[in-house]
Amino acid sequence: MLKDFSLNFLPNSLTASSKLTRYYYELQTRNLTMDDQALQTPLTVSKDFLWNTDFSVNWNLTKNLKFNMSVNNQAEVEETRYSPVNKELYFTEYQHWKDTVSRSLREFGRPLNYNQTANVTWNVPLNIVPFLDFLTLSTQYNALYEWERSTTYDMGTDLGNQIMNQRTLSANANANLVTLYNKSDFLKQVLAAKKPQAANKQPSRNKQPTAQLPGKPGDDQAAAKPAAPAKEAKKFTQSMTLQPDSVYERPQQQTYPGCSLR
Repeated sequence: MLKDFSLNFLPNSLTASSKLTRYYYELQTRNLTMDDQALQTPLTVSKDFLWNTDFSVNWNLTKNLKFNMSVNNQAEVEETRYSPVNKELYFTEYQHWKDTVSRSLREFGRPLNYNQTANVTWNVPLNIVPFLDFLTLSTQYNALYEWERSTTYDMGTDLGNQIMNQRTLSANANANLVTLYNKSDFLKQVLAAKKPQAANKQPSRNKQPTAQLPGKPGDDQAAAKPAAPAKEAKKFTQSMTLQPDSVYERPQQQTYPGCSLR
């Protein structure tokens, strides 16, 4: 029993990834109808800075015990609101934006969504017990955890975060009845005797059945020979010349197969 047990102290695989995505849009419209610079339309700015992180681990603790887990975290890198990011035209606003982003990156951003999934699978080694080797049993445990940040308004109103968790436990058992029957000497002999009988009852797939007519044993061989072609009947032909005012007495009619008189 101890020989079949082995423990892996290191995971089989580790995977980690991190992705930063920044979106920035700036629009400045011009007023072509008025020359007064004081009536210039304001600058429109839209920006978004996201940080997505993934982590997964696969670990076969033993031959029958397996564990895997995956984690996903989506965060927002905080920026200054409604201010352009242009070092040449808006130097003061740019320095303020730079300090805000640097501080947020050091804090790994502001979390938006967090997901974690864990799975544990165990194939119960029932075969190490002699009288239970005909059974197989596998169990699986699944856990899910999810957190989502709520919406925050400009006035500071917070509606509260959302959290969800879920777990599932399942088991699957199978029984091999042939292995169970072989544990009995009587049933083992019965199964061994049925195998040759079943093999003899199976008809040959290559042999095609042929119909036989009643008769002598050699009639089937004679019937298999090709029939001789039929002989054509001989034609009967007779010709004669009649004189004017002469009488012809027709002889007694004889029938010949396939004959014609002219």
